[in-house]
Amino acid sequence: MKYFKKIFDFVYSRGISEKFEQENEMTGLINIMCLIDVLGAGGLFLWSFFYSGNVVYQYIIGIITLVYFNILLLNHFGKVHEARMYYSLIVPMCHAMVILLMGGYFGQSVVACTGLIITALNYDNRKPLRNLLILHGAFIFIGVTVYINFNGPIFEVEDQLFDELVAMFLCLAWIYSIFYIYENRNKEYIDSLQKKNQQLNEKTVELQRFATITSHDLKSPLQNISNFLNVMDTDIQKQEYTNLENYLGYAKSCAYRMRELIEGVLEVSTNNEDYVVNPKPEDLNEILKKVLETNQKELYKRNAIVTSDVLPIFNCNAADFTIVFQNFILNGIKYNTSDKPKIVINTKNLKNHFVLQFTDNGIGIDEKHHQEIFQYFKRLHNHSTYPGTGLGLGLCKKLVEKYHGTIEVDSIVGAYTSFKVILPKDWESIETQGQLEQGESPMQFSNI
Repeated sequence: MKYFKKIFDFVYSRGISEKFEQENEMTGLINIMCLIDVLGAGGLFLWSFFYSGNVVYQYIIGIITLVYFNILLLNHFGKVHEARMYYSLIVPMCHAMVILLMGGYFGQSVVACTGLIITALNYDNRKPLRNLLILHGAFIFIGVTVYINFNGPIFEVEDQLFDELVAMFLCLAWIYSIFYIYENRNKEYIDSLQKKNQQLNEKTVELQRFATITSHDLKSPLQNISNFLNVMDTDIQKQEYTNLENYLGYAKSCAYRMRELIEGVLEVSTNNEDYVVNPKPEDLNEILKKVLETNQKELYKRNAIVTSDVLPIFNCNAADFTIVFQNFILNGIKYNTSDKPKIVINTKNLKNHFVLQFTDNGIGIDEKHHQEIFQYFKRLHNHSTYPGTGLGLGLCKKLVEKYHGTIEVDSIVGAYTSFKVILPKDWESIETQGQLEQGESPMQFSNI
């Protein structure tokens, strides 16, 4: 049984490759059906050779065997499209020849119809070519059928034992493959719709929550601005100008806070896609350098030190990981009371994943808040102490999940915070340079 399974797997795999990924299932089924046809027609040839002696029958059945065997050969050498074109053009002509020479002893009408359906499946996404090939097969069959109805077949060949049964079972095998493919395609389509429906429901819930939080956070500074303006209006009417400057300062602060929130909402909304557009291999070391160059003023102001391992090359959009690096580095500096903030970036090369770890010597995050920090607009500190929108980490999580990655948090309050970005190596195409070699110095960026 194992021997037959090895043969089956070998034949099925002819022409299967990543190059023709969407066509692999059909290619495998055509291989198996052609193998069955070769065995069936070959069996009839041997039967006729030993028991019948009809040379014409042997010649014709031998041609049919070779025609189907050639499809296997084409797929074996990776000529998948050539094999399908050969099937659509040559196979109808082969069966037309059988009808012309011998008549309809092989159930040729069923064979012809089955072949036309297979052609339609092969070129389902190329309708003009599909229609042309179907017309080609149909006209050939109709032409030779009309001819033998008036003139009869060229040779009077004795009907062979079991050949109608063999032809019927071969056609049944092809028809089964057709239903199998359609069933699989329908199942894939239904699964895809269910998945998209689930994603849509999740997105709807997320947008509703996002809209609720956004409206609440935007209303707060707007309400404060309105309150301060009312107080100022009242004082001006009373000709009391002592506190006007303070009220104006508070109103400006609220306006600035509102601008921050609007810019944050815009950033989230423009980076909220669940798919990656035109990814390409990006050197994460170069992305890190650009982030540090862009934020050198803040690094210099805080006397911050950023140290990094040699980072991998990842197939991605550079803009996504620019946002990720920038948020982790600036958060490590912002939420830090040290005279010399330090951010250490390590990388670890695992079997199926690689890890980017951002560790700072900041104020830390209580364990009970480890999940909350990734919620949009969720802030653990007063805005006056640590300004910001509370959008950064939520955006980082969203961007990492686009690449089927995850973010983990490890922190001790008053000591450090460490974010682990875990990314799969099998997402699109990933190359890793691995960890630092023994004795190799890490990259260090200090007071750029």
